[in-house]
Amino acid sequence: MNYYEIKTDFYEFPHQNFITEIDGFDNPRAQIDWDEFLIDYLPNRPKKYRATIESGHEEVDFTTTFYGFCVISDKFAKLLEKEKISDCLVIPLIFNKQLSQPFYLLVDALRYECVDETNSDFQKFIEDDPVRPDLAGRYRAFFKLIIDSSKVDNADFFRLENEDATVIVSQKIKDIYDVNHLTGASFTKVTLD
Repeated sequence: MNYYEIKTDFYEFPHQNFITEIDGFDNPRAQIDWDEFLIDYLPNRPKKYRATIESGHEEVDFTTTFYGFCVISDKFAKLLEKEKISDCLVIPLIFNKQLSQPFYLLVDALRYECVDETNSDFQKFIEDDPVRPDLAGRYRAFFKLIIDSSKVDNADFFRLENEDATVIVSQKIKDIYDVNHLTGASFTKVTLD
C-alpha cells in the first residue's frame, strides 16, 4: 500500500484559517504532547476544547494548528466515519469566531518505528546538541522521507516514532480526500514503488 505525508497547503490555500492554539487542557503540556493529550481527554470526554483562529478567513477541510494537531471539517469527519476509519479520535472543537460548519480535532495517536533509513535523507539530534540535548537520537529533520510500509499494520493515520511533526496517511485516506474534492492539504508520497 502507498503512504503519504499530509501537510497543510499554505501555497494553494494562503488565506485559510490559521489556528494558533487549543485551550481547555488541564495539563498545558497536552497542547504539544500527544500522550499528555490522551491522558487529559480520555477521562473527560464531555470536556470542550476551544480553538483560536489567529488569522485567515478561508475554511478548508484539513489544516494543522501551530503545535501540529490536525483539524478537519465536518465533511471530512463524516467521510472518515462512513469509511470506518478507526485509527484516530475525532473531537468537536469550539472556535473564537463563527464558522459555516463544525470542525474537529483529529488525534492520530498511533506511532510506528518505520523510517527506511537506507532510502531516507535525515538528521537526528546528537547527544551534545547545543539546542536540544534532551532529544538525542530523535529525528531532527527529513530532507527525503521513505517509510517501510510493512511496519505500520495497515494503519490509515499515524505519526513516526521518535518524531512528532510528520503525519502519514494511507492511500485510502488520500483517495477519500481526492474523490471528494476536499481542501487544505498537500500530499508527498513516502513509499517506494
